[in-house]
Amino acid sequence: MDAAPDPISEAKAVANKFLEVFNARDMQSNRDVLNYPSVMLVAGQFIKWDRPEDYSIPWDRLTESQGWHHSTMDSIDVVQAGDDKVHLAVTFSRYHEDGVKYATHHGLWVLTYVDGHWGIQCRSNFRP
Repeated sequence: MDAAPDPISEAKAVANKFLEVFNARDMQSNRDVLNYPSVMLVAGQFIKWDRPEDYSIPWDRLTESQGWHHSTMDSIDVVQAGDDKVHLAVTFSRYHEDGVKYATHHGLWVLTYVDGHWGIQCRSNFRP
C-alpha cells in the first residue's frame, strides 16, 4: 500500500469538506468523503453503511425537528496519525437560520487512506 502524502493535512481537509458538503446538502459529495464500510456510533446506536448508495442524510428531519440551517467545524485536533490512518478529535456546532448556535457536538473521527482515497471511515459523536 502506498503512503498518502501529508496524512494530517489530507485528513483535516476531508473533515472540513464533510461539513462543507453537508451544509450544501450535496448527497453525492457526502458519500464521496467517506470510506466504506463506514460506521457511526452516536447515542448508543451503531450505524453501518456498506456502500455509498446505502448512506443518506435526513436534512429535512434536521430542519423540521431542530431548526437546523447549517453547521460549522469549530476545532480539529489530531489524536494519532500514521501513513494511512488519522484519528481526529472534532468539535462542530449547529445553527439556526438566524445564526443562533443551538448545539455543539464533540467526536472522534477515524479517517483512512484506502486505494488512494482519504475518507472518513468511523465517527463516534457525543450529543450535547
